[in-house]
Amino acid sequence: AHHYSEARVPEKAIPLWKQAADHASKAWATAEAVGHLERALGLVQELADPVEKSGQELPLLQEYIAALRILDRYPEALKALDQAEEIAASAADNESLAHIHYMRGNIHFPMGDIDGCLEEHQAAQQFARLAASPEMEARAFSGLGDAWFMRGQLATARDRFHDCLEIVERHGLKEIEPVNRAMYAHAQLYMLQMDEARENVLAAIEQARAGKNIRAEMVARGSCAGKIFFDCGEYAEARRQSDLAIEIAGRIGNRRFEVVNMAIVAQID
Repeated sequence: AHHYSEARVPEKAIPLWKQAADHASKAWATAEAVGHLERALGLVQELADPVEKSGQELPLLQEYIAALRILDRYPEALKALDQAEEIAASAADNESLAHIHYMRGNIHFPMGDIDGCLEEHQAAQQFARLAASPEMEARAFSGLGDAWFMRGQLATARDRFHDCLEIVERHGLKEIEPVNRAMYAHAQLYMLQMDEARENVLAAIEQARAGKNIRAEMVARGSCAGKIFFDCGEYAEARRQSDLAIEIAGRIGNRRFEVVNMAIVAQID
């Protein structure tokens, strides 16, 4: 990739930088993946064919945004989302527009933008239906669950996570099941459905482990299982799950989840 870049042969270099980014992402070397994607995006601007340029730039931007979100680099991610939305809108690419609004909603969530989070996930759902994409509609329901959760409307949040899981199960969307089952369990906790919450969060942990999805495992163990076991009075298990989540957060460089889970441990101690 480096040699083709230096030789100014972008059509050869870009797929190699993307391949390097994919390898880094699978190893949870997310900062490294971002660097590779930045090299690829820089070279896209050198492509002479505008159709080829937009066809390569949009998926690279989406991968870049996902990596920036994992690293909590939100301002950069929002800027890249604006670029991606312009490209997708000009191509009338409804599925990509659904994904862009979904990702923007996911960034508004940790930033505390309650209204922005809800509006973006509602837009994601509309574009997902226009695109007839079950996966994007499931993701939109997941985002709506987050949005209603943040607004304190926990029964509605639980129902939206349930809607998400129904589509996941109907269409075999195993990749996105663990984190949404964990969040469904989290919402059940606040509705005092303790047995169901416990069952679902443990299933989410096993699904995440089976799929080698360590970010989903981190979410399921810490801010979900840790709280559920704490409220069930199982303090040793709550501490164990939170400690495991902190270890994963440190490994993948997610400072926000380290702090979230340290707060749970502080309550136990």
